Amino acid sequence: MRKVAASVRNFARALSDGHPVAVMAVSLLLYELIAELLNRYWVAALVRIMGFFRISSIHPYLAACLNLAILLIFVIGMMSLNGQIRVLFKRREPLFKGLLYGGWIVLFSGWSIIASIMGAEGLRSGPDIAFSMLYYILIAVIEELVFRGIIGDILFRVVKQRRGGADSLKTAAIISGIVFSMAHFRNILISGLPGAAVLLVNALVMGSLLSVIYLRSGNIYSVIVLHAINDIAAAFPVTVLKGGASVAATVAGYGAAELLLLVPCAVSTVLLLRMKR
Repeated sequence: MRKVAASVRNFARALSDGHPVAVMAVSLLLYELIAELLNRYWVAALVRIMGFFRISSIHPYLAACLNLAILLIFVIGMMSLNGQIRVLFKRREPLFKGLLYGGWIVLFSGWSIIASIMGAEGLRSGPDIAFSMLYYILIAVIEELVFRGIIGDILFRVVKQRRGGADSLKTAAIISGIVFSMAHFRNILISGLPGAAVLLVNALVMGSLLSVIYLRSGNIYSVIVLHAINDIAAAFPVTVLKGGASVAATVAGYGAAELLLLVPCAVSTVLLLRMKR
């Protein structure tokens, strides 16, 4: 069994070295497929598991976190197969420097969270808030491993090999941002066009910024923290603290104000791209 596993691992790594674009595409498709299957069938499977163990109920956000935990295990396994697991141990620059690169995200998100807490009334219970925050943290971990750790890393290697020069960072970051935005396209069906369109622009800008920060710092944990802070801040006033709206309803309410908040992120992206490595 170990020989079979080693053979599969060696084949996947050879494929990753020889056909990185194909590996990137297959990794993204597998991720989307498993995520969709879990979203569709996990609840039904969980109900059966609970019935088997005679558990009457489970916290809805805990169920969602268990769903994401399964997806995270799959993503880490996929990274182990194609050799991308190294991004978990590769840290060219310390965590705090990556957070400095994303200073606007830290400042605005921190202010938003504090303001939400100060003005909040009728808060949810502690477990409700804890599980909902864990939910957004797990989303950040998974999406950064996939879109920066796998796709961004492969894109940078491919572009650098084919084009070289300083443009490789810019090209890889922009393409990674576009792919990240396209992965949120399903929100148009769930939340409606106006709000989802703003979310797509948000994903494009934020995806490009996080890609630049990751490719510059070489520290995946920096972008995981930034992504988690941003998502929690966006959902904190209503979804996390009060549970008064779903994610889809929150996205449906996006408008011009959310677009204006992206301007500093876009400026940060341009400045980081112009910095010497």
